[in-house]
Amino acid sequence: MKPSSTRGMAPHFFTRWAAAAALVFFATPPALANTVLYTGTSVIFEGSTTGSNGPLGARATFTSGTAGTLKLLLENISPPASKAPEDLLTSFYFNVLSGTTTGTSPPLTYQSALGQVYVTLKDFPDFTATWEPPPPAGGTVTYPAPPELSNLQAFNTGDRTWQFRDGLSLVASTPPLAFGVGTVGNSSLAPNNFNGNIVDGFDFGIFVGEVSTQPLDGSLLVKDSIHFEFAGFGGFSLAQISPHGVFGFGTDPESIISVPEPAGITTLVGACIAWLGWRGRRRMRAALAASGGLWSACLVAAVAVALLAALPQAKAVPIVNNEFDFATGPLGWTPTPVGKPAGNVPPATDGKRWAHGTGQWSVNWSPVTGPLVATGNYLTSPLIDPAGPLEGLPVDAFRISFAHKFNFSSSLTIPPAAGQIVYSINGGPFVGLAESAWSTGNVNTPEPLFGPNPLWPTYVGQTTLVVPSFTPPSGTYSDLFPLVNAGASFTGVTPGYSPTGGTYVPSVAVLDIPLQVITDFRVRLINANLGSNCPADAGWDVRYLQVDFAAPEPGSFLLAAAGIGGVAGCQLLKRRRSR
Repeated sequence: MKPSSTRGMAPHFFTRWAAAAALVFFATPPALANTVLYTGTSVIFEGSTTGSNGPLGARATFTSGTAGTLKLLLENISPPASKAPEDLLTSFYFNVLSGTTTGTSPPLTYQSALGQVYVTLKDFPDFTATWEPPPPAGGTVTYPAPPELSNLQAFNTGDRTWQFRDGLSLVASTPPLAFGVGTVGNSSLAPNNFNGNIVDGFDFGIFVGEVSTQPLDGSLLVKDSIHFEFAGFGGFSLAQISPHGVFGFGTDPESIISVPEPAGITTLVGACIAWLGWRGRRRMRAALAASGGLWSACLVAAVAVALLAALPQAKAVPIVNNEFDFATGPLGWTPTPVGKPAGNVPPATDGKRWAHGTGQWSVNWSPVTGPLVATGNYLTSPLIDPAGPLEGLPVDAFRISFAHKFNFSSSLTIPPAAGQIVYSINGGPFVGLAESAWSTGNVNTPEPLFGPNPLWPTYVGQTTLVVPSFTPPSGTYSDLFPLVNAGASFTGVTPGYSPTGGTYVPSVAVLDIPLQVITDFRVRLINANLGSNCPADAGWDVRYLQVDFAAPEPGSFLLAAAGIGGVAGCQLLKRRRSR
């Protein structure tokens, strides 16, 4: 038997390694992403990471209480039992803003923090205790039966439990996180740390399981979870809790879970592949190039990376930065009456145009005598720019949410009056929204991409979403001016409508668009009427409108570029070899 040569083995080994790596990437289910879930009655942050002793997990659940209070349930949900201080959940940072990601924060004050304290022992079962903070100096541990929850608020030197801080600026998101609770110093996060003289050490960190290791022997720790409560939340809703949070484990902290995670795991995988390739290039280059295996192995790896980029990627957190509350003024929207070009019909007369007043934009009219007069009115937004963290990034989805009421009632097949909302991207023509873009059901049901809706309960009086019921078919421009063909339009009358009062209703459209950088996005509301066929006391009133944007997770861009570049490199290598 002839001995195997390095020249013969190396290319086959590398080819098999690349194929096996690609198989592992596709066969292994992706780890559960660190997520934020808005349910309407709660906001849940949940995430995981790998610490020095194994997997770590944490959950924070916000709910609203009575008398303007905000409640927080903070849980250590790590799968294994805690073994060392770095396995303890010891801090959490969050934010609340009037515009969810913009605006002002509420004046939260620390009301309570309750949890079950345990004395943890390496060689014996952990047992319950109750902690009484100073005075007396150093605090007091008692052992009541049945067990009692401990007050874990820390305000003064020597309290040793959980401190609450506001006015922070932890740059884990835009804007930075302003609030935090913690029972350790977190010195690596200064100036967003906690006072070591107040919190002291890792005592009262949240542990799971049964302690069986020396590092946690004889400690005072909190089992599983802590219930916090804050006053000063009045006037805010759960929907205004910002979709970013940071959990800390250990005292420095040694591990951090950022929710949502800043980049997809596939980005890390691609980086690891690149690093491994760089490390091994000197050893493998000669053998692989000589055998012809380099091109095939390189192609397998590059295609694997490109295909990973093509898999569904998590969306970046939507940016809520285009909020128009018309109760505060016209906010730069422009009304424009328009006449029908065919027949030289002039624009509508005064009194039948969009006008701002009584906290809303309105267009109201009554039937007029004489022949049909097809006129319309535009109400066009100012420039809307997906600014903030999405500045300069391609976006591929947007959401339009608005509170309105209308009377377009008619029994005719082609309605004599209708309302339509259209959009324009980067100076292009205004385009209608198809019926499929409009959300149905309950406004409190969060969209999978954008989360909770800002409309309920501040701006609307009902939870059922109202959708357009009429779509102008193509080729009917002459009859339905100025409606945009194939764009869904509102007709009929909303519940409780009144031209001088009544109830606003919610409508929401979510649309995926081709990936592109948007620097100029505009919304237009179109009112159309045919004069003498209009219903009495007809009108359309708009109280509030908000536009949100979302972008693909940035890691997908990097992977796609790496994959395409890798394939191109492989082709270049093949051409050089063929010369």
